[in-house]
Amino acid sequence: MDIVKKYDVSGTDKFSPKDYPELTAEMATMKEDMNLMPVYYKGEIVISFYRDHALPHQWAHANPELTRLVTTGTYTSGHIEALFDACRANPEFLRAYEAYLLAGFATDSTYFISHHHQQH
Repeated sequence: MDIVKKYDVSGTDKFSPKDYPELTAEMATMKEDMNLMPVYYKGEIVISFYRDHALPHQWAHANPELTRLVTTGTYTSGHIEALFDACRANPEFLRAYEAYLLAGFATDSTYFISHHHQQH
């Protein structure tokens, strides 16, 4: 079982994917699995569920396969969730983190993979 770090995000910290290699690895794995799924609300579903453990019905209905995989614990998401928990008090960090996730799911399959490999 993968041990998840407890992240410490201060009020002045800025989000940078290079600081979170475990996070980018989780996202790269998800992205590879999602390539053949419908494009609808991928980033939004990931963000909403792992940040708040809630999904609007419209998104779940538009992309039921992704909704099932995310809500049943199919994906390893400990680092994604831990970083959401750690940055709730830093709105700027949270916005940048969410923008990174949205951009990654809106682009080709190499987005998270290339960010992950840049760290090694």
